[in-house]
Amino acid sequence: MLMRGLLFEQFITTPHKIQDSPSHANVQEYEAAHQEHIWARAWHRRHFHRHITRPAVDMYAQAMSQLDSCQSIFGRAEFETIVNRAAFHIARTAFDHNMTIADMIGTGGLRDMGLRHANTIKRRARTYITTCIDPIARPEMDILLDRVISYLPRRCT
Repeated sequence: MLMRGLLFEQFITTPHKIQDSPSHANVQEYEAAHQEHIWARAWHRRHFHRHITRPAVDMYAQAMSQLDSCQSIFGRAEFETIVNRAAFHIARTAFDHNMTIADMIGTGGLRDMGLRHANTIKRRARTYITTCIDPIARPEMDILLDRVISYLPRRCT
């Protein structure tokens, strides 16, 4: 008890900078993670627990911008899953409409996304299948993804 009192007395008399303490960084990380979890929860409620009516490419672009604004490790991990699910939605829609992923991007009005993004979307969709789809359904989803073409190479004339 005496030792605890001495330590507390030293703590009180020693000047502390709140912003330099490691616990303040943890509090900031916690607050950022909490806010990003609220964003992710809203995403799940709005986009994934209802029939999706918004264009898949728009949803992917918004999820990517939200991922870029995440500051915590937890928030980035949560939004990686959301972005990967949106990428899978693009790939599945492209398969259903017999289109390439690049064509989906073009019809979505996001021409600034190039062919590299088509490959990235397919890679993210495969990550979603690997990490989030039930192992029983994975082979079917892998086949679907194997049949989707990212883009058709241009032919020289």
